[in-house]
Amino acid sequence: MRAAPWTLPVLVACAIAALRVAIGCGTGGGPMDLGEEPVGESGGGGGGAAGHGEGAAGAGTGTAGAGGSASGCADGEQQPCYSGAPATKGVGVCAPGQQICVGGEWDECAGEVVPGGESCDGKDNDCDGKIDDGNPEGGGGCATGLPGICSAGTMTCQSGSLKCVQKAQAGPEACGDGQDNDCDGKLDNGCFDPPAVGYMGTAGRLEGAVWKVCRADDKTAWLAANDGGKYDAPEACQSVGYKGADKKGGHCGTVCGYCGQPGLEKYDDGGGAFESLSWAVHWRCYR
Repeated sequence: MRAAPWTLPVLVACAIAALRVAIGCGTGGGPMDLGEEPVGESGGGGGGAAGHGEGAAGAGTGTAGAGGSASGCADGEQQPCYSGAPATKGVGVCAPGQQICVGGEWDECAGEVVPGGESCDGKDNDCDGKIDDGNPEGGGGCATGLPGICSAGTMTCQSGSLKCVQKAQAGPEACGDGQDNDCDGKLDNGCFDPPAVGYMGTAGRLEGAVWKVCRADDKTAWLAANDGGKYDAPEACQSVGYKGADKKGGHCGTVCGYCGQPGLEKYDDGGGAFESLSWAVHWRCYR
């Protein structure tokens, strides 16, 4: 039987449709659309791309929502803070503060205490583990209110407050320096002023010439007489500020002469009793 003329185009069209189904081509077109593109498929494909774009946008929005602001804090959230050196936190007066999230950002650190200059207050202000170190606020001169060498003082930080501490402590009176060394309000009190070398006196002279000071200091003195006189040595010593006589000699030559050199006198115990030394004599006074 011979086919009708119209059947051939119909058969070709059916074969093409069957082929498309076999290779999985959808309405949106595929790599083998055989030159045909159904009406509306191009628009459908574009719609699919747009759908994918919306999904990406949705994913991006979700990421931003999860992270919040760039600083990563939520309004009202709080956290501890400290801007000083880490090693100083919790040492002395140093302590952390608190900061709060405002508008998605951390506000300033409030209430923290960081190292500062040391003050005389009984605290470790510089947070180095030492209280009032370096004599803070001190060092200046001051008056203690005490007499003599004890009057000058230095401002010193002690037990959290400044005090005027005397520079020099009271001691034995240093005779001849014109100062009140023992801080009793009196200059050179109790000091002894030795008689001048060459001084001649008559106290204790029982007869004969005057006696003479050959050497004298704040401990002992060397007195001598000659020309056959007689002397009460202890009385002579007391007249020039000494307690008495403890050594004596006699018949040794001229006054302050042959009996030795100052400080190297020779006492031979001659001359008789201390209270009545006679002839060429000399004696030592003591304090």
